[in-house]
Amino acid sequence: MTRQRRKKGDGGLYPTTIRAHGDTYRYFVADWKDKNGKRHRAMGATPEQALARKNAKIQAMANPVPRRAARPRKPTGPTVEEAAEMWLAADQRLGETSRRKYRSNLRLHVFPFVGTLPVKKLDVVRISRMVEGQQAQGIGESAAWHAWKTFHTMLAWATRTRLITENPMDYMEAPKRTNHRSEHIDRYIDAHTDTALGIIAWASEKDSPIHGFYPLIMAMGLGLRRAEALGLTRAAFDMGTRSLAIRARLMQREGGGYFLQSATKNGHSRVVPLPQPFYEAMLQAYNLHRDDAAVLPIEDAGGVKVGEGQLLLVREDGSPIPYNSWNRIWRSIQQAFQDHVEGTHTPLSEEAYILPHEMRHITASLLGEQGESLTTIQDVLGHLTPAMSEHYRHILERSRRELADRWGAHVEAAAKNLGDFYDETSKATKAAENDSDADSTILRPPTQKKPNRKEKTEGPLQNSD
Repeated sequence: MTRQRRKKGDGGLYPTTIRAHGDTYRYFVADWKDKNGKRHRAMGATPEQALARKNAKIQAMANPVPRRAARPRKPTGPTVEEAAEMWLAADQRLGETSRRKYRSNLRLHVFPFVGTLPVKKLDVVRISRMVEGQQAQGIGESAAWHAWKTFHTMLAWATRTRLITENPMDYMEAPKRTNHRSEHIDRYIDAHTDTALGIIAWASEKDSPIHGFYPLIMAMGLGLRRAEALGLTRAAFDMGTRSLAIRARLMQREGGGYFLQSATKNGHSRVVPLPQPFYEAMLQAYNLHRDDAAVLPIEDAGGVKVGEGQLLLVREDGSPIPYNSWNRIWRSIQQAFQDHVEGTHTPLSEEAYILPHEMRHITASLLGEQGESLTTIQDVLGHLTPAMSEHYRHILERSRRELADRWGAHVEAAAKNLGDFYDETSKATKAAENDSDADSTILRPPTQKKPNRKEKTEGPLQNSD
């Protein structure tokens, strides 16, 4: 039998075997060389199948299918670290001190875990892992809470600017922390309120060594924040209505210098009516630096200049009171008052020291003692919603209890006095009836039903409505 001659280009066709797992398998190989001399092979169970596969490969090589173009990758947007820097640079409501503090919180406790992650890919799972990583590092609860608050604020800005669609931290619970400052305030609020009132009384005296700080002390007594008090302008003081408009904050520029930002901390302005002593203190500041008080540019949230304002509370030379001097001045005032009361100098203890922020609590305490509502306290302190004033509810609750005690004591005393009056009147009436002198008269109360003293003093108070 003669073997059929292969066509030119068919190449070799030969059988081969392979052994695997103890069995022998037979198949056919058709090989050939392309024009570049590169050898190719096609295999099949029969010679015909091997040759068919060979021809299919040759045709495929002659007419290659164009490779599909790679799909362009969608941009993932800025990373968490890049977005954070965008926020710190763009949010004009941040002071330079706050900006440095926030950047430090993020670099220490956030960026090591999610800094290189695209901000759009942040989710609850990744943030939970970040919190677990912070715990593994053993950072304190205060540092963890501040890192959380800073990161949440950054993501809230990213949501407002549509950098992300929603803030995943809104669905998570913030870490717990012990607020030592609040504990300090709650523990000493009564004693500190008395001290603050004493300082105000002493500062109001013209021969007092702290009289020059009287307007600043009274601004703190209004419950103003530091930036709000130092950012008061002469135009904010309305002598006609005896009020103070809180419309701006004193802000520090990066690298130094100050300007006024036309918004308060929560972005809303408010007008505070001035009781007489507060009005006199603001009038003192208004007249003292009429000509030399610093004039600063007023900028909106976007950094655009919208006007100028002459400061109301300034240093002796008319320059702005620096942020760093706020605590120092306030501590020196308290130290001077303590020395004045005790007649000797002893260092001011931490228990006796009134934190500057505590003056807002003291303001709320005094308003609460007068029976003012939570809404009124909200308006005076400049909280955006009543929910933000819940921090001061303990003051209102205490004031309500004290009001109830005073109310009860007043009712009890009034009832007793009225009862004694009726007893005396009754005795006098009976004595007159037994008197043989028919012409004798006695002053009698108007005819009315006698009150039941026991019911009046011990029974529940009834609403007359």
